[in-house]
Amino acid sequence: MLEKNLVFDKRIIDRNLKRGSLTKKQLAEHMKTLEDSEEKADEVVVGVAEGEFQVEFPDLDVEEDEEKDQEE
Repeated sequence: MLEKNLVFDKRIIDRNLKRGSLTKKQLAEHMKTLEDSEEKADEVVVGVAEGEFQVEFPDLDVEEDEEKDQEE
C-alpha cells in the first residue's frame, strides 16, 4: 500500500485512480482540504525566441534583489 502522501502525489494521481488505490471521491475530498495559495504565486512568462526558451518574471524586481545582495 502506498504512503498516504504518495496517494495524492500529483505526478501519479492518474495511475492511482486506474489501479484503484485512490477513488475519485477520495481525491475530491482531499482537494477540498487544500488551501488556496494563489496569493503566494508569482507570474512566470515562458516563450521561445530565436530557438531559445525565454523566461520572464514580470512581477519580480530583480534590480531591487541585486541591490540587497550587494549590501550584504
